This record gives sequence, structure tokens and C-alpha cells, in this order.
Amino acid sequence: MKKILALFFIFAFCVCALFAQETNLLYKEKKTFPPSKEKIISIHLCNKEGLESLNVEEFHKVDTLYFRYQPMGTWVFKKKDLEDDIAFIHIKQNGNTIHQQNIIPKYNTDNKLFEVIATYPKSELVLAMPFSFSNELGNSQPLTLPEKFWPNYDVFSQCYTLGAELADEKKYIESFAMLKYFLSNKPEVEGLSFHRLVMQILKKDVKTTIDTKQPEFNMLKLEFMKSLTKENLNKLDALHAETAAAQDTFLIYFNYVQTSESNTLKEKLSQIVTESGDLLQKYTDEFKLQKLSIFENGHYSDNRFAFYIDLLTRMLCYTDSIHTVDSLHQINSISIDFFPEQRDRLALLEWLDDFLAGINLLNIIIERDHFVLGEDAMLNLENQLMIEKQPYYEIIGAFNALGSKNIDGFAQNISDSFIKCTDEQLLDLLELQYLSYLATNDEISSTVIEAINKGLMCEKEGNLAEAEQQYTKASMLASNYAPPQFYLGRIYHQKDEKYSAKIYFDRALGISPTYISPMKYTIDFLIEDGNYEQALGQANKALESNPIWFFYYLKAEALYHLEKFAEAGEALNRAIELNGFNFDQYILLGDINKEQNNIEKAREAYGNAGKIDPTNKIFTERMASLKN
Repeated sequence: MKKILALFFIFAFCVCALFAQETNLLYKEKKTFPPSKEKIISIHLCNKEGLESLNVEEFHKVDTLYFRYQPMGTWVFKKKDLEDDIAFIHIKQNGNTIHQQNIIPKYNTDNKLFEVIATYPKSELVLAMPFSFSNELGNSQPLTLPEKFWPNYDVFSQCYTLGAELADEKKYIESFAMLKYFLSNKPEVEGLSFHRLVMQILKKDVKTTIDTKQPEFNMLKLEFMKSLTKENLNKLDALHAETAAAQDTFLIYFNYVQTSESNTLKEKLSQIVTESGDLLQKYTDEFKLQKLSIFENGHYSDNRFAFYIDLLTRMLCYTDSIHTVDSLHQINSISIDFFPEQRDRLALLEWLDDFLAGINLLNIIIERDHFVLGEDAMLNLENQLMIEKQPYYEIIGAFNALGSKNIDGFAQNISDSFIKCTDEQLLDLLELQYLSYLATNDEISSTVIEAINKGLMCEKEGNLAEAEQQYTKASMLASNYAPPQFYLGRIYHQKDEKYSAKIYFDRALGISPTYISPMKYTIDFLIEDGNYEQALGQANKALESNPIWFFYYLKAEALYHLEKFAEAGEALNRAIELNGFNFDQYILLGDINKEQNNIEKAREAYGNAGKIDPTNKIFTERMASLKN
């Protein structure tokens, strides 16, 4: 910065003569006079009192320019000159003539006209350009107003100082942004004493930025030759964005400075932008193929594939409210935190970052192509239907249908997902999605939906009293809408008022006989209460409308407690036919076989449970019990 300031002061000193406030004009010339007797006047810029000590603030307050005419030598003006020679003086600038507005005579104590103040309209002059005073005898030497009087001088001066400081701090883009206003053909800009220094700084800003990005780009290209990583992609994306932004920013410079050097810099920057953009597209496509190929080629025997598909479907299904079902939305990455077990498992295996990168890529596909997984990936899932642990194929198919605006297809796939689902959390999410479809399809009032969602939020936060109030409001607004009745029942169930809860569950089922959640809660309640006959009756009733895994399992549990072991075994076998990957069903089947003294079948059933979760204490205890 010191160097820049020093150059500025030297340059300013050298050009100060250009900004003179005084000039001379030949006033009279008589043939009888020798040349030495010519009458010449000096002309000074002044204020309205005739003082030369004119300050900037005073100058900008008025719309008039004041100039003082003074005879040079011992002679003085005559009064008749006011309407003669003085009156004919005018200004010439760039081919234009500017006439005096007024003439103010100044007399001394001897009543002699010793000077005249002439006024000119400021608006007719270009303040930053030279001008001459003229009469019939000729023109004065050009006069240029001091730059401090030029339009926006203070602004340009401050910009120069700040821009130079930013350049010293190697903040070249910020420096350019501050100094780019000097790239103008206006005389009040190009004529500034420090304009040349500014152009040097701007050149440095442009050149240094480009020269810095080139080796950075070259280094990245070498990195990609070693490995294609998300980190390197992010760096390339950032570099491309920065250079493209610089290209836009520097365009004004390249348009203003037309030199071979500036054209070379322009071409160099354009090449970096083009090449980095092409490489970004190429490596992004390769990265997508690399990350998403697991869905097209993976197998459930590979834990990475199995874990990815499981968590993907949970995140797709995640919702904490009843919402409008009309289109496919991007997957909210934050929803992974609602599945801590699955998230932490990936983190332990050091697969979490890779999985999230895949989710980001899927979101790009969802936004662009309106589906979650393409045909090849869906065919891969379909070929493994018999070994999937949860209804992954059906769930992803539902959201693919949603992407193509097939709302009924979405609903059908969600409904099909209920059949083999053995995970209670996933089942609840699936049902909330289905309830959202029904609310959209049945055009349930937004006021009702809002009350339910407020209740769900309060219930989630543990504020059961407020949740109950919101559910009650929704039930009163829509007496023939089942969900508010169920949610009220759930509130009472959490308050351990199970008999009141059952009343609301029954109300919900009275409105919607196929509603899964109140059925499940009712059967669970009856089994917990030891009322196995009623539980069995409710399970059979539920299976009439919803022949899903959960109800077969609950039926088997009720039959087991009723010591109807053969029937219980039959119910469990139906459940296993729907989904053979649930731990609890094999434990219950082993218990049934053990009660029937069929130890080998019991051992086989417990063994199947152990294959699913070999470290589960229930499994180890059951196997140990067979030795006694």
C-alpha cells in the first residue's frame, strides 16, 4: 500500500499543472500599440465574492461557475467595457459555446473598475474536460477544473483507496469489485489523476486471479487421475463456480481493455471455465454411476446393499404429519436422524458418508427424472423379492409411481407393503403415508389436517394434554374421519387408561373397519390384559380385511396363550410364508413346538431365529432351555 501511495503522490505532483484554476486571454489589441502594449486579462476560478479559496462543499452547493477577470498590468477596465468587450467573452468546450449569465463589476475605493466576476451555467460544462475562454481576438490557454470539483470525485477517491488496500491483502476479486467503476469512458473517470494506477491494480487483480486458478485446476486434474472422490468433485465444482463467476465479473474489464495481453488472459480464463465445466460433468456422471451402481447390481447377501436399501426406504417413508400426496419430493437427508440404529450402524462400518453421497445423487435424479430408482435397479429388487426382509420393492415402487403422478399406483403399492412388513416403526410410517393419500383423495378439510398435525407434534414432544385437545378438535370438525379417534385412543393408551383407549379404537374401526393401527392396538391390549379369546376374535376379524403378517403373528400369539398349539403353528406358518425374516416369529414357533414336546422342531425354529440375530439373549436362553 505504501508503494501505491508513493506512486500516487508523485503522479499527482506531475499532473497538477493540468488542473490549473487560472488562464490568460488577450483582451484588446490596437494597431497603434506595440505588442508590448497589448491588454491581457487573467481569469481565475473563484466564488461569488471573487475569492480564489473555493472549497468543494461550496462549489457543489451552487449551479453557477464564477470566474474573476482582472487586467494584467497597470490598466483598468472601463465601465463601457461591461457592455462591450467583457460582454463578448464566452467559453468554448468540445465545439460548444457557453455564454455568460451575468457580469458583476467590482470597484475599488477610487471607484475604478478593477475586476469583473462573470457567471456561467455549471450544467452546460463538462467539468472534467478542458475549456477555453474566447473572444474575437482568440482563445485562452485551456483551463481544467481541479478534479476535486468533478462529479463523484470523493466516491472514486474512496473506491481507489479501498480497492488498493484489498489488492494489498490479496483479496483480488473484492478489489476488482471495488475498482470496476473506473472502467468507464466518461471524462470525469478517465481524467482522474489516479486512473492510471487504478488500471494497474485492476490488471493485477485479473491476472493474479487467473494465474492462481490455473495451477489449482492442474492439481485437481492430477488428483482425479488418482481417485474419483466426492471431496475432489466438490473442489472441482467450487473451482468451476469461482472461475465462471470471475469470467462474468471480468467481462467489463476485457470489454474496456482491448490489448493483446488482456485478450490472452480472457482466452486463458475461458479455457479454464470450459475445461473445468466439461470435467465436472464427466466426473459427476462417473461418480453417479459409481455410487448408484450398487442399487442396480447389489445383492441382499452383501451387507452394504442390504443396509443401504433398508435405510433408503425408511427415509423415503419418513413423515411426521398427514400431508398432501400429489408429487414426488426429494429425500430429506435430516430424516436419517430419526433412524439412529440404522444410521449408527453405517457410521460404525464407515459407510455413512458414502450412503449420504448416494442420497444426494438420488435427489438429483428425483428432481430431474421424477423417480427414485430406475428400471435396472427396480428389476434387481424384483429379482430378489423372495429374500427381502421388508417390502422394499413395493415401497420404492410406490414413490416411483408418485413421481409419474400415478397417485392410485402409489396407494396400491403402499397398501401392498403392509402385507409383509414386520417392522412396527416402518408399518406406522407406511400407514401415515396411506392416511395422507386418503386425506388428499377424500379432500379432508385443511383445518382438520392442521389440528391433527399439531396434535402429532405435541404428542411427539410429550405434551399429551395439548395433543388431546387438538385431536378432540379434529374429531369434532370431522366426526366421520377415523384418524382423530385413533389418535385419541393412543393418547389414553399412553396414559395407561386402556379401557378408554379401547372405546376410541372401536370408534375409529366403526368409521373405517380396515384401519390397521386401531386393530393392532386393540389386539395388543387384549393380549396384555390376558383376554386371549377376544384377542383371537379380533385377530380373525382383522385378517378378513387385512391378511397381513402382523395379524397372523398376533393370532398365533393369542392361540399360543390359549394353548391351541397346532392352530398357533398354522397361523405362524402363514406369517412365515409372508415374511420369513422375523426373529420373534421363530421364537414363538419354537415355544409352540416345545410345548408340544417336539424338541427337534423347537431347536430348528430357535435356530432360525439365531440365524437372524445370533447375539440376542432370548435366542441363547431358548437354546439353553432345550438342554434341560
